[in-house]
Amino acid sequence: MKYLLPIKEKFHKGQAVLVVLLVMSVLLTLGLSAVSRSVTDIKISQQTQESARAFWTAQAGLEKALLAQGTAGGEIDGVTYEVTKTQLGGSADFVFSEGVGVGENFVYWLVDHDSDGNIGT
Repeated sequence: MKYLLPIKEKFHKGQAVLVVLLVMSVLLTLGLSAVSRSVTDIKISQQTQESARAFWTAQAGLEKALLAQGTAGGEIDGVTYEVTKTQLGGSADFVFSEGVGVGENFVYWLVDHDSDGNIGT
């Protein structure tokens, strides 16, 4: 009986080390997960800001091009842009002569095409 008590104490010490390692690994995993999530959120925020800047710069460039009645270019808030106005087709007028009923579909081609629907060049 004398020898059983020290053997059990050795096993208890080993179990305590395992429990401490397990708790440390769980805490480390949670910490790394939080850091990873924060880094991802920062990247998404930066991309959203850059997208918004690009969108508003494009809007401003379009407005300047419409006012200039042609091409426009420049720099707004550190972002350069260039807009070129090109007229497609032979006419700017659109006359819709056919009636379309409720629930019916109509295809209007904005480019030249043949009877099979192939786009001409």
